[in-house]
Amino acid sequence: MNTGAALFVALATIAIAIVVVVVLGRHWTTDHRLRGTLGETTTTTVRWQVRSARTAIDPERGRVDGR
Repeated sequence: MNTGAALFVALATIAIAIVVVVVLGRHWTTDHRLRGTLGETTTTTVRWQVRSARTAIDPERGRVDGR
């Protein structure tokens, strides 16, 4: 194996590793951190704010879901 082939294999391996890290990193971030944590937290916060506003205006209307 000459120097040119060894250099090509090394660069190809590094390029593939970078692509794998970027693709898996983006997939993990989107699925777990952003959607799971921020998405659910934001949705829950908005729901509680809406429920609190309804209850403040009309206590009976704020308990539509039985809570």
